[in-house]
Amino acid sequence: MKLALVLSLCACGSKPTPKPPPAQLEITGPASFAGRWVADDDMDFGYSLEVGADGAFVLVMDRGKLGRCEQKGTLAVGSDPRSYKIAYAKDTCDREYGGGTIDIAIASFTGGELVVVTTFAGTAQRRTYARAPESI
Repeated sequence: MKLALVLSLCACGSKPTPKPPPAQLEITGPASFAGRWVADDDMDFGYSLEVGADGAFVLVMDRGKLGRCEQKGTLAVGSDPRSYKIAYAKDTCDREYGGGTIDIAIASFTGGELVVVTTFAGTAQRRTYARAPESI
């Protein structure tokens, strides 16, 4: 009986080694992460972010019953190639936005995943996007 218990414990083995996280890719400017990115959140909002190689920035939010809205602007490189400032030329999403710059930081970029942190008026918001299939 004891031998069966010992054998069953040994048969379980150890946990498999977890895969390492995807490597972070270098960012030299908006062209590094240009393309279309998509995300959703716990409120069932859908996000479609398009970044042009020239820094053009278009975010379309599908807010379900609240309808769609859009933010457009151009990314200006900040203190390093992962930080940007943007002043929206169009913003139909945030009624409180009265102009001024918004800080945008690329927290993570693996090629297939883009993590963006936007900060406005001291409030930071983090969103993880996946590269849209047609953008590959």
